[in-house]
Amino acid sequence: MTTGVFAPTAVDILMDETSGDMALVQGEATFSEGLQAIAQGARIRFNLWRGEWLWNAAEGLPMLSEVMARGIPLDDIRGVFSRGLLLVPGVRSVTRLEVSRLSATRELVVDFVAKTNAGLLAASDFAPFVLSYAR
Repeated sequence: MTTGVFAPTAVDILMDETSGDMALVQGEATFSEGLQAIAQGARIRFNLWRGEWLWNAAEGLPMLSEVMARGIPLDDIRGVFSRGLLLVPGVRSVTRLEVSRLSATRELVVDFVAKTNAGLLAASDFAPFVLSYAR
């Protein structure tokens, strides 16, 4: 009999970080594993806005009301993304999370470091998460 916490390896279909489409390697679908799969899960979580998914309107981050609305303090926005990260399978804790507003381009940049079942995940090791709020 084994004791301790079972921590399965994260696995997902590999997605292209730029387009969000399924990535093909030599014409075939492939999988992401470990930190890459957890980073992909974070990107998916950050890109799903509450109310956007037809089958579960409560799923997703409250982007319109708690991130994109005028006058929201950066600390509150950090909280939204931190709570979202903790919902990603494999993420155990968020050790650092920074949100920057780029007023010249009307973008929001999220940078983080998280402890995961597969090791330390730094957002800087993958394509940055940039949210454009230009309308």
